[in-house]
Amino acid sequence: MDFLVAIVLGIVQGITEWLPVSSSGHLAIAQRLLGVVPPLFFDVALHAGTFFAALWFFRKEIEPIVRAACRFDFKSKHGKLAKLIIITTIPTAIVGIAFHDFFASLFMRPDFIGVALIATGAWLYAAHVSKPASHRYAHEISANKAFAVGLAQGIAVAPGISRSGATIGAAKLLGVNVVEATRYSFLVALPAIAGAALYEGWQIAKAPIANDVLAASMVGGLVAAIVGFYAMGALLKWMKEGKMQLFAEYCVVAGALVLILLA
Repeated sequence: MDFLVAIVLGIVQGITEWLPVSSSGHLAIAQRLLGVVPPLFFDVALHAGTFFAALWFFRKEIEPIVRAACRFDFKSKHGKLAKLIIITTIPTAIVGIAFHDFFASLFMRPDFIGVALIATGAWLYAAHVSKPASHRYAHEISANKAFAVGLAQGIAVAPGISRSGATIGAAKLLGVNVVEATRYSFLVALPAIAGAALYEGWQIAKAPIANDVLAASMVGGLVAAIVGFYAMGALLKWMKEGKMQLFAEYCVVAGALVLILLA
């Protein structure tokens, strides 16, 4: 596998995993334009890269959350957050596993990806213009809101539906502050990405891996990690500045272009 292709796909994955524009959709389109079909091991490596980027970005917050969960302490500040992350992960896992094969079959459907990108844009715009909650408690993430975010994250397995866009939008529409929604979206991505990587990795555990694929996967994963780390910081900054609408507009334009040029 060519190193240049690995770098390009690593950049695409690193940026689009965290920005609300759909990494799966962009990777599918990028692979189509580049004329490549990377092996599953390469895809797992890209997701591993963005996973470790998030681990490092939230390293100071993740440790107390994990410690609280290991002690079954769900009453402290970090324990409550651990419980919410677990609640979010459950529907994500159920939807993701139940519809995995169906969603996987859509990666070669640019018509679906185009429509899904437009739908992501509409979802983000609806969240952007939604009115703030009328009382301060509505701004907090509750168990019900965490479950709804998990359902949105599960649906986002479909290519063209942004995982971060779906989760941030769901939380924002439920009254959660957009910056808090973004940080929560990053945190709940960790078990989702890890679970997906383990699920895919299990399927290729016994398959031999060519040296060129291994080397390209390491390069692509490293690039995805570095780019992803800075993309997370940039998105938090842009959300604080109220720029969600820009991503909504981008998704609509990108989806329209995919339908016109590739469908």
